[in-house]
Amino acid sequence: MNYSYFILLFLIGFWGASIGSFALCTAQRLEEGASLFKRSQCEACEKPLGPLQLIPLFSYLFQKGKCVYCESPFSPNYLYAELFLTIFAMLGFWKWGLSLDFIIYFIFLHFFGIIIFSDLLIKKIPMFASLGVGVLGLLKISLTGTYSYVLSSVIAVPVVWVIQRAITKFKHQKSLGEGDLLLIGVCAIWLAPKELPYFAMGIGGLGLIMAFIWHKKFKEARFPFAPAILLGMVLTKMI
Repeated sequence: MNYSYFILLFLIGFWGASIGSFALCTAQRLEEGASLFKRSQCEACEKPLGPLQLIPLFSYLFQKGKCVYCESPFSPNYLYAELFLTIFAMLGFWKWGLSLDFIIYFIFLHFFGIIIFSDLLIKKIPMFASLGVGVLGLLKISLTGTYSYVLSSVIAVPVVWVIQRAITKFKHQKSLGEGDLLLIGVCAIWLAPKELPYFAMGIGGLGLIMAFIWHKKFKEARFPFAPAILLGMVLTKMI
C-alpha cells in the first residue's frame, strides 16, 4: 500500500478545507461590507479567535460547533463549506495527480468557493473572482498550448446571450444576469470546443436541481445560478 499517496491526499484535503473556510469568510465579509483583512472573531462575544480555534474541520468538531469563550454556537455553514472544498480538492488530486493541471485547478478552487458562497449568500458574483477564473484559464492555455480553448468562450457567450434575449422577450423577465454571462464566458475558456455540449447539459441539469431546491426552501423563483455554472464546468473536466 502506498502510504505516501494517502498522506498527500489527506494534506490536500486539509488544505481544501482551509480554502472552504477562507472562501466562506470572504463571502460573508462581502455581504457585511466588512474588511477582508479583519481578524476572525466570535460573532456573539466578539473575542478574536486564536489559531487553535481556526483549524479547518477539527476545531468545529472538537469544540462541538461552539465558541470556546462564550459557548455560543457557530454557524454549521463553515463545516459544510470546508467539507465541500475538501471533496473537490481531493477529486482534483485523484483526477490529475501532482501536475501542472492540478496546481492551476487548486488555485482556481479559491475563486470557485468565493463565487459559489457569495452567490448563495448575497446573489452577487464578485467581479474579481470571475476575472481570476478567466486569468487562470488563459494562463493554463498559454502553459499547455491549448489555444483552441479560446474558441470555446467565443462560441459560448454569444449563444447564451441569444438564448437569454429570447427568454427575456417571451417571458418578459431576465433569465441570467450580467455576472452569470461573464462567468459562463470565463468558464468556457477552460474547455475544449467539443466539451461545450457537456458543459451546457451540466449547467441545465444542475440549474434545474438548484431551482427546485431553492424554490422548496425559500419559495423564490429566482435562484443563484453560479453554482450550476461552476459545478458544470468542473464536472465536465473531470468526467
